[in-house]
Amino acid sequence: SFLSSMLRRSDWPLLAIAAALCGGLRSQSPPPRVAAEMDDSSEESLSRTWTLCGTPEYLAPEIIQSKGHNRAVDWWALGVLIYEMLAGYPPYFDDNPFAIYEKILAGKVEWPRHIDPVAKDLIKKLLVNDRTKRLGSMKNGADDVKRHRWFKGTNWDDVLEKKLKPPIVPKVSHDGDTGNFDDYPERDGLKKRPASSSSSYSEKEVDTFDDF
Repeated sequence: SFLSSMLRRSDWPLLAIAAALCGGLRSQSPPPRVAAEMDDSSEESLSRTWTLCGTPEYLAPEIIQSKGHNRAVDWWALGVLIYEMLAGYPPYFDDNPFAIYEKILAGKVEWPRHIDPVAKDLIKKLLVNDRTKRLGSMKNGADDVKRHRWFKGTNWDDVLEKKLKPPIVPKVSHDGDTGNFDDYPERDGLKKRPASSSSSYSEKEVDTFDDF
């Protein structure tokens, strides 16, 4: 899932591994039919990509419909992420990816009773199918999101300067300590990691992520 693509860093922020690894794909050209309808010199053509990349549950409608997409899809994904963190599951899910796409395009969301009205308002404004009306994608950009009532009391300067105290600080004995992760049954015949190393990685493995 999208959440499994997030790398927890020791200095607080999360790093979207999937986004970093897929960044090189962004130069993909639009389909010929779409390209013919666009002015190559327009700002619109320069700010959009047609790469189909991402976890089905988090794909914005414009990605599914191959209309070309821009950073507006990140605000959609944020809405899905907030919903999942509050509800425990994504707003659109199914065992069949194509069924997920249909639900996303339909735009119907079922709301658990425990999600408060302010959070619901934020999520609804992020999960707007029309990207031009999606919170974060309009004239004021990210400022519209930051000014939402759900973020009331958030000091954004402190966020950028990493001054906020994380709500959870994992206890680790060294950089390669993985003791805070749950163990899951192995699938597809993969061998289980030896018990002696189940809670840690070697120095060589850890060094792989230096300066990442």
